[in-house]
This record gives sequence, C-alpha cells and structure tokens, in this order.
Amino acid sequence: MIKDDEKQTLAEAFAAFNAHSIALHQSYAGLQERLSEMAVALRESRAAERRGQVENERLNERLGDLLEVMPAAVIEVAASGQIIARNAMALELFGQSLAHDNWNEIVSRHSLDITGNTLFHHADRVFSLSRSPNRSGGYIFVLSDVSEAEANRVREQRQSRLAMLGEMAARVAHQIRTPLATAMLYATNTNSGSGARDRIVARLRELEAMVDDMLLFARGTPPADEALNSADLLHSVAVDASVLMPKHVSLKTTLTDGGFALRGNRRALTGAIHNLIANAAQHCHAEVGVVELRDSLTESGQVRLSIRDNGPGIDLALQHQIFEPFFTTRPDGTGLGLAVVRSVAQAHDGSVECRSDDQGTEFSILLPTDLAAVRAHAFSYPEYAHG
Repeated sequence: MIKDDEKQTLAEAFAAFNAHSIALHQSYAGLQERLSEMAVALRESRAAERRGQVENERLNERLGDLLEVMPAAVIEVAASGQIIARNAMALELFGQSLAHDNWNEIVSRHSLDITGNTLFHHADRVFSLSRSPNRSGGYIFVLSDVSEAEANRVREQRQSRLAMLGEMAARVAHQIRTPLATAMLYATNTNSGSGARDRIVARLRELEAMVDDMLLFARGTPPADEALNSADLLHSVAVDASVLMPKHVSLKTTLTDGGFALRGNRRALTGAIHNLIANAAQHCHAEVGVVELRDSLTESGQVRLSIRDNGPGIDLALQHQIFEPFFTTRPDGTGLGLAVVRSVAQAHDGSVECRSDDQGTEFSILLPTDLAAVRAHAFSYPEYAHG
C-alpha cells in the first residue's frame, strides 16, 4: 500500500501538472486569439493593398489618358537610347518608327537638337523641345506645339518694324511735301503747248498721292465724326476722279436713290475710295476699261461701297497678300494703297473685301449704318479735290 507521504507527493505532483495544464490552455487560447487578430489584420492589409493596386491602376489609366490627349509629344528614353514610352502625338509627329527605333536614330533622322530648349519645325508647325532626366538614367523629352506663339512673335516683330518704317516714312513725307508743293506751283504756271505741263502735273499729283498715303498710313486715320451719305460720297469722288481716268477707261456710278446714312471721316474715306478707283483703272481691260462705283446695303445692315473693274482678275494666291503694307506687283508701286484702304475701313469699325474672277475684281468697303442720321437730302458736300 502507498504510504501517506507518497500519496501526498503524488497529490502535489498532480496539482502542479493540473496547474501547468490550465496555464498552457490559457496560453494556447491567448495565442489563438492573437492569431485570429493577426489573420484579420492580414486580411485587412491585403484588402487595403488590393484597393491601393486598383487605385494605382485607375490613376495610371487616368495619367495615360491625360498623356494621350496632351497637346504635346512626350517620349521617354532609357539610358541606352531605347524608347520606353510615347504618346499619340509623338506617334503623329514621328510615325510608327517610335515603336521599335532607337531614339538616337530618330534624332539623327530628323536633325533634332536635344541639347536644351530648342525649336523644332515639322510640316507647318513649330515645336518647343525640352528634356528632363528620369529615374532610370534616361530622359523624358517633351515637344510642345508653339506654332501660334511663334507666329505671334514673328507678327509682333513685323509690326515693330512696320511702326519704325512708318515713322521714317512720315518724316520723309513731311520733308518731301514742301518742295513738292513748290514744284506743282511752278508746273501749273508753266505755259507750254506740247503737253509737257500736263505730264509734269500728272506725275507730281502721283507723288502727292503717294506722300498722302505714307502720311495717312503712318499717322493712322483721324476720328470718324461726320454725318455722311453713301450716294453723295461716291458721286463726289466720281466727279473728281473722272478727270484723272486714262482715256480708255470710263467711270460709271450705280447709286441707290437717297443713299444710305453713315458716319465717318469724309477725307479719309474719300482718299480710300480714290485709291481703289486708281487701282481699278490700272487693272482694267487694256482696250475698253470700265470702273463702276456702287452703293448698297448688306443683309446684316452694313453700307457697302463697291468699286469694280473689268480686268483679268487677281490671282487667288495673291488675294490674301494684297492688303499687306508694302506688298505690290507693280515696279513703281508703293504697296500702301490697299493697306491704307484697310486701315481706314477698320478705323471706322468696318472692313474691306475683295472678290475677283476672270471677269474683273470688286473691292468693297463695309461700314456701319448711322441709323440716327437723316437720309441723303439732308447732306450737301463740296466736291473733294484729291491732294
């Protein structure tokens, strides 16, 4: 039989084992709870990672879409020169060769200067080329379309040159005017039966008209503040211009009964119409020339003052250049006549149009109607003497 002290030892050992079992069970339960918490955290972490991946994919898609619609060509190049990425505009600019060519070959083929911010001309467009390093040791090249900005810069430079030229022309014209007036005075007082006087006066009047054009172009048009009438204005100009017509050219007027009321600077408008008449006379039919003056009202309510000739017409390629200052097709022309006409029309909040075919050319000055003015019978103007 087991002695009492052995029983006591066994009882104590069993109690200790039981206590350890309970502690182990509790530890296991705590471990299971911790594992459950870790599993939940892991699931949440994976879900967040998946959401992040989806967001990144969406962001990449949006960035890709933005890259494709950017008004610039974007090309990413590795350090080796291999093209990593490019957008649609880059493909449009350089073609499908971007899909497999080395960038260095593209640079050589198109003579690109990639050393810094430079301009690249392609077809009718101008691109600004810039580059920045990427993380792989290569570069990202961006070619932005700056055609409009470049055109504006060229236009501003041209306008600046024209302004300086206009100032110079005004000074020269002022210096010419005094001896020119003196020469005209002597010429008109010269008695000669050979017609030399008339030829001298005619040439001097041409010089005077050129001086007037130079001054008008340089100074701009005076303020438009007079009440005018289209029929009276054209009739007055026709009376004066008829004595200066070449022998083979006749001047006709087709005027609206009563005319149309408008406001403007009479001298400036008369000078512009004289320019158009002189231009028409020079381009009339070589044998039987006809220049016709007409007034009418457009559908939009503008007054149209038209001067038409029966010449061979103006080449379509030249029609967009003829209003540019100093552009002329005549060796003795100044190229200011039509430029002055346009500036006068614009100063009156109007415009000038040109319609031309093989039957002749028609220039029209379009001006706003003066609805507050009285009709033709209320106006009476002294006849205008050109110059």
